[in-house]
Parts: sequence; structure tokens; C-alpha cells
Amino acid sequence: ASAARASDVETRQFNVLVDGRRAGDAQMTIHRADDGTLSMHCDTDIRVRIGPIRLYSYKYRGRETWKDGLLVRFESTCDDDGKHFDVRAEAKPDGLHVSVNNVERTINAGVWLTSYWHQPDKSKYDTDVALLERESQHGYHSTGRSAATLVESDPIAPVIEL
Repeated sequence: ASAARASDVETRQFNVLVDGRRAGDAQMTIHRADDGTLSMHCDTDIRVRIGPIRLYSYKYRGRETWKDGLLVRFESTCDDDGKHFDVRAEAKPDGLHVSVNNVERTINAGVWLTSYWHQPDKSKYDTDVALLERESQHGYHSTGRSAATLVESDPIAPVIEL
């Protein structure tokens, strides 16, 4: 896929395979506005079946907005095999306000999402980039793991965590 330019739209489509059989798809639509704002919308639908028996389902709808290499806004809904997550995040002067299923907390604004559709701007970060990851009981948090470390150690993490 080619890189998006000013006022460009790029679409990335992925087939999800389980044991060599199609289980779903994911589509990312990336838009770069003339002012440098980047937005990405992702739709993912996965259903794993053996015959008529459903083993697993995953549905994700998400939108990210970035400006000057920083996350400005994030909105997503996810049904991970019956576990529902509604996530909203907005950058404000005191940090990133993150709401997960209507429970809000404020974290460091310099985080990276695990969708991995673009790379962190190295000029904005002088050390590892903290990831915004899902915790099983407490919603989303900023972790000390870097984006490079997670990709190397767990290449399927983007599908599982967002």
C-alpha cells in the first residue's frame, strides 16, 4: 500500500485466516487532511466456526485522529466474544482522558495505540513509546513496553488488543 499524501485517502484490506480458512476481514481507511491531521477508521469482523458451531467472534469499530504525531482522539466499540468495550479518549492539556465503558481516567498523552497502521514520529519521542493497552479488568492503561518490543515479541497483538 502506498503512503497517504495531503488530502489523500488510502484503504488497506486484510483477510483473516484461521487454520488456512477465511474467518473474517479487516479494513482500514486512512485520511491525511491538508492541515496534517491523520485519521484512521477500522472495521474488523471475525467469526470462527466449525460447521454450524460458533467458536469465537470479534467485532471492532474504531476511529483514531492524530495531529503533529500525537493522539488527539480515539473512539472504539468492540465485542470480543461477548465482552463489550466502549472506549473514548481525548487529548486535553492535563493528559489523555480515557473512558472505558463509562469509567474515566487520565493518563500520559504521549501514548501509542496497538493498531500499528503508522509509526511513531521519532522526533516526538526520545525514548521508548508507551502503548495504550487493554487490561482485563481496569480498561486501558499506558504501559512501559515499547511499540518495537511488542511487535517483535507478539506479532498478533494488534488483533487481540484492539
